[in-house]
Amino acid sequence: MITLENLEKVVPAAFADEPADNVSDRYSFISTRDIISRLGERGFVPVKGYQSRRAGDQRHTTHMITFESPQFRFNVGDIAPQVVLFNNHAAARRATLRAGVWKKTCGNGLVVSVGQFQAEYSVIHKDGNSFDFDQEFARVIKELESVTDQIKHWQGINLNFVQKQDFASKAVLIRNQNDPYWSRHFDAHEFLAARRDVDKADDLWTTFNVVQENIIKGGVQGPNRITKPITQVTEVQRINEALWRLVTDYGNNINPN
Repeated sequence: MITLENLEKVVPAAFADEPADNVSDRYSFISTRDIISRLGERGFVPVKGYQSRRAGDQRHTTHMITFESPQFRFNVGDIAPQVVLFNNHAAARRATLRAGVWKKTCGNGLVVSVGQFQAEYSVIHKDGNSFDFDQEFARVIKELESVTDQIKHWQGINLNFVQKQDFASKAVLIRNQNDPYWSRHFDAHEFLAARRDVDKADDLWTTFNVVQENIIKGGVQGPNRITKPITQVTEVQRINEALWRLVTDYGNNINPN
């Protein structure tokens, strides 16, 4: 848990009381502070947050905060459910609540993709639109409740060498957005290197976590280059959602051994 005082030091944009000066009159301000309060009423407290550091206006830039509840837990090893909030006060992106999972052994934050329903459940800051918290929260909880069965299913699918290489290759293409120049410096197998003994397994869930951690945290050594951590909010979200779609596709098309 992080206190609101400390959260404001890390994510000042979350505590803005008005939008940026350059937005249009049609812009509708959706308060992150109010959503934090509503989540607190449901037992979810902030545990981590960060915001884009590239924007000059740090008071209104894109930000992301993750929440956990001691009363809401998975019965799947070291996996913890989370609610993830994205927002921006400068008309740069929509306000969104997402379902997420946290693998405690490696500090991975895995954001569950809502796939084709993403646009339907995000709220654009325009023409008086308000954030329907009750609807958003109910949707996220429903998604989290379904994740347990997915993870157990993926834990029961063992991948052979070729399948693991194929999965990592597709994940790398997500990371580099099909950039052939970037790909020349790294091989897929380098992203399959486990950082701890507990992750030296061949099941789909573990393979997914190993690859995701190596992509997001960086530090993967190629022949003459090393990958950098992914730190921008929008890029972390893009990669996590695409990787979740990838592992879901594998889980749907490979039978458990």
